[in-house]
Amino acid sequence: MTTGRVEGISTYSKSCMKCGMFYRYQEWDEGLHNLDDHIILSVHLCLTIRNALQRHTAVSRVVEIIEATEGVSFPNKERVLQGYLHFKALTEHDYNL
Repeated sequence: MTTGRVEGISTYSKSCMKCGMFYRYQEWDEGLHNLDDHIILSVHLCLTIRNALQRHTAVSRVVEIIEATEGVSFPNKERVLQGYLHFKALTEHDYNL
């Protein structure tokens, strides 16, 4: 698993035969979460962000730590947050508190 930056990933989509609208199925078998064909987060990174948030660590701090560790720059931190929130919205939660 990686939390660093990877380039050169191809994405595929389909279009509706009636209206022509493009869509893509969210499939996590490859360990990737596709926000918008430009921001693609690893599921491992999403889980890392979730654990950091549960420990009161901001997403921007997580990104800064990974950038410093891996020696790469990430996309805008706000876009990473949007990608994580999109991932979180699609996951199942157990609300038995």
